[in-house]
Amino acid sequence: MKAISSRFFRNQRKDRSRSLQAEPNRAPAAYRTVVAANALFLALIFIAAGFWLINLNNTRTETELAHEAKRLKTSYEATQNELEHQLTVLAGEIAADAGVIRILTLAAQAGPEDFAGLHNELHHYLTPRWENFKQTADIKQMQVVIPGTISLLRLHQPDEYGDSLKGVRHLLNKVEETLLPQSGFETGRAFSGLRGAAPILQKTASGTKRHLGTVEIGIQFDGYLSRIGRQTGVGYGVLLKPGPATEIMWEEQQPVVDGPEGNSRVLLLTASRGELAGWLTGGKLPRYDDKFSNGLLAEHGRIFQVIRFPLEEFRSKFAQAPPIGSIVIWQEVGKLIEAKRRYQWEAAFYLGLAYLLAVGLTIFILRLSCREWERQLAARADELARLSRQKEILLEAMGEGVYGVSLDSCCTFVNNEALRMTGFAREEIIGHDQHALFHHHHPDGSPYPRSECPIHKTMQDGLFRSREEWFIRKNGDGFPVRLTAAAVEDNGSINGAVVVFRDIAEQKHEEEELLRLATTDPLTGLANRRHFLEQLAQEIRRVERSGGSAALIMLDLDLFKLVNDSYGHAAGDLVLQRFAALIRQTLRQIDISGRLGGEEFAVILPDSDLTAAMEAGERLRKLMEAEIIISDANEIRITTSIGVTPLHPDDKTPDKPLSRADKALYAAKYLGRNRVESR
Repeated sequence: MKAISSRFFRNQRKDRSRSLQAEPNRAPAAYRTVVAANALFLALIFIAAGFWLINLNNTRTETELAHEAKRLKTSYEATQNELEHQLTVLAGEIAADAGVIRILTLAAQAGPEDFAGLHNELHHYLTPRWENFKQTADIKQMQVVIPGTISLLRLHQPDEYGDSLKGVRHLLNKVEETLLPQSGFETGRAFSGLRGAAPILQKTASGTKRHLGTVEIGIQFDGYLSRIGRQTGVGYGVLLKPGPATEIMWEEQQPVVDGPEGNSRVLLLTASRGELAGWLTGGKLPRYDDKFSNGLLAEHGRIFQVIRFPLEEFRSKFAQAPPIGSIVIWQEVGKLIEAKRRYQWEAAFYLGLAYLLAVGLTIFILRLSCREWERQLAARADELARLSRQKEILLEAMGEGVYGVSLDSCCTFVNNEALRMTGFAREEIIGHDQHALFHHHHPDGSPYPRSECPIHKTMQDGLFRSREEWFIRKNGDGFPVRLTAAAVEDNGSINGAVVVFRDIAEQKHEEEELLRLATTDPLTGLANRRHFLEQLAQEIRRVERSGGSAALIMLDLDLFKLVNDSYGHAAGDLVLQRFAALIRQTLRQIDISGRLGGEEFAVILPDSDLTAAMEAGERLRKLMEAEIIISDANEIRITTSIGVTPLHPDDKTPDKPLSRADKALYAAKYLGRNRVESR
């Protein structure tokens, strides 16, 4: 081993000398390679950083636009809800007016011939209120209908009345159905917009309320959207789907501006600014599929954020119905987009500058370090040789056996402790098959296939293994070892293994002795109470699982206390030992006997029924009855009482069979002792 090590270190020093001589020619090429590799690596880092910054900026801009879209949508919906509430309040005020109730009471009692007169009277009565609402609240629609959803008066089109709106105007139908105020967007024959409606109710003499009709007040989107557009500087518009809108509207009320929307057309109901009409007719609106959308639209050097979400008609509150159109909100975001682009160009410029500085700094540092690397190279080679010598000394000083194995299972090195434990000389192991030398058999003498050897498996899969094994010394004696095998890798390939082992024969002996002490009664050598109960529990489970038979015998020496009192405890111990010997001699090898305590013993008889157990108990009783025990020249005779019970399938724990056997034992005692009883 020392000769091999000496040759290794001499060759290593020669190789180092040759490398130092060749280094001046190789250093420039290596230096250029390192510089190029660092430049490429830094370029990849800065490119990745640039993409990350651009992505971060894009994400930040998208998040800002998404938050702005959500804010505008929420603000619009809150304003619309408030407006619907105000319309409902105004409608409620008209519905509660005494004059309106009086005229509607007459209408409920009149015939068709009086309809025109009541229409004119109601028109005359409500006109002042209508004019006031138009001037102060920008109201564009006001209507009164009577039960059956018959239009009695349209103040916005007074010449159109008497038509039925049943099945056409769901909001009015819902008020008549529930007698509760309602509000929402709805298209009508003469008007499309936000509406609020309230029932006209008359209290009867019986205390109930009679429905006389409904008041509806509406506001068009154009004035409402223009107002909030001026306040916010944002554009608002309403687009309708042609089918649902035009089916109900009178022709003169239908929108005239339309544009493409997928495979169909879409109508412009109103817009607060002119851009939407141009986008619609030019087909420039971002794609929309009846869901909330948030996109960008570029036109004439300007960039707009276009937000679009469904416009639900009133009936959608109570039934599944597709949206009748959509709300469009747009605002110019050119400054935000320009700021994003400017940030990206600035980021690219500064990252490029930082890259050039980093490369220059790297080259400067490498040039300063080059000479230091050359100086350290020789020092590291000497340090490596010194560490190798130290490891060799440490290997020999270990208190455990260590040896190396090549892929062909031959030993490559071995320390002195391994030689001492196996009894082989170094030359008898180095270069020879270690498995065939001292690892070829199991403790029982059966052959140990190489494929099952943990050392062989470790060299196959590279896994660390630690387990108990059996080695054979040169003289043929075997001994147990704790073996650890670890793969040796070179450039990612396994080229052998290192094995560490130690003799654990003394440890195994101590473990066996501890196990014996923990499970055996020290006086009789039989199983102690705890171990016997564990064995009984296992037998109960076996009987329950397999359905076989087994029995339990309990034995107690009769009048044992008199032996101790008359002859002393030493004589009593001798009696107990002799009784235990008779049990071992009489019973089968598969039977399990134990001392439960004092002079009480028990036996488990596997695969035995009650008859066989009674016969075994009787044999023991007769043998003990005939036994003469000599102690200090004293002849001691003693008998035993025995209780027998079979194990039952429903015995889940040892308690039940022990209780039965104990009762049988005490029955034997009660009936005169020196007998066998069963239970």
